[in-house]
Amino acid sequence: MAKQFTFMIACAAVLSTVIPGAAGYFSARMEAVEAAERRVAMMQARLATKIELVSLPRPCSPVPATRLRTRHPAPRAFAPETAGGRRAHQERSEPITPGVAGED
Repeated sequence: MAKQFTFMIACAAVLSTVIPGAAGYFSARMEAVEAAERRVAMMQARLATKIELVSLPRPCSPVPATRLRTRHPAPRAFAPETAGGRRAHQERSEPITPGVAGED
């Protein structure tokens, strides 16, 4: 019976240290998780206020037809000849067409 009593005392001593230690460990882990959640919530709030402060760009509207672009005349050597044998050097205005490549 002395061996059983010694074993019971040893188990009680081990459990008396393991149970409070485990409880302290898990409570510290829970506090760390809660602190991380608070930090994330605080960062989300700061990000939301920064986003509100930044003015977001508005979508582009179609270019009005009243806005005209002046084309520069072609150099004299490249200007096409008119019916009278003279070269045309007049500037002309055309509406800007968005998204059309190769104009100029």
